[in-house]
Amino acid sequence: MPVLQVDLSDAADVRAGIALLSEFLPGGARVPQTIVPAATQQNLAQTMAEMKQKKIWRFLNRVAGLNVPEYSLPELGGYVGMSSNKVCSLKAILAKPEQRLGVQFFEAAPSGTVDASGNPRYRMPDAIKQAIQAAEQGV
Repeated sequence: MPVLQVDLSDAADVRAGIALLSEFLPGGARVPQTIVPAATQQNLAQTMAEMKQKKIWRFLNRVAGLNVPEYSLPELGGYVGMSSNKVCSLKAILAKPEQRLGVQFFEAAPSGTVDASGNPRYRMPDAIKQAIQAAEQGV
């Protein structure tokens, strides 16, 4: 019998565990990705405070304010008024802080769909959106 070990103090590990477990649910039901332990919420607030000092913060804030559930990178460029090349560059730039800080600003869309050109769709996790909006409001 396989065993799943999850570090509950690590939001990324919790999300990965939930994603793995959701594959075993009957009917392909999905578990909401908004479950974040309280200790992790504090770490997330600290992470957002650090990211707020970076130039890329404006981009993250605009994406967090979108009312669009899923988008490919070219579509995201249209929503935030940037070229798709610029959005792809910014997503690549986010890789370093994501790895260093242990957060994931974008995740593959749960639906697994692609746009008309075959580009994968992404979404910003709800916990990240809420943390960005809270940091922007100074909460």
